[in-house]
Amino acid sequence: MSFEVEEVLRGAVRRNLRYHTFSQHPSGRNGVAGGDVHATRRLVDAAEPLAIEVLDHIVPDYSPVSMLESAYLGSYPSGSL
Repeated sequence: MSFEVEEVLRGAVRRNLRYHTFSQHPSGRNGVAGGDVHATRRLVDAAEPLAIEVLDHIVPDYSPVSMLESAYLGSYPSGSL
């Protein structure tokens, strides 16, 4: 499953949000896959110039995974994920 970063961020921009949590599962595989990590990096990088801080990226699955709690999000400085 793929998505356009601009499309995902459009709602946040329309609502003038400064913080956002995303729930996407780009890879479609069980657990966190490389596609999910790449998508999170793309979202963080695209949100930064818009002054939107990505608080978390939840990967829905049988047991949802928080990219922040899994250190895929929290261990990277803003914009370098």
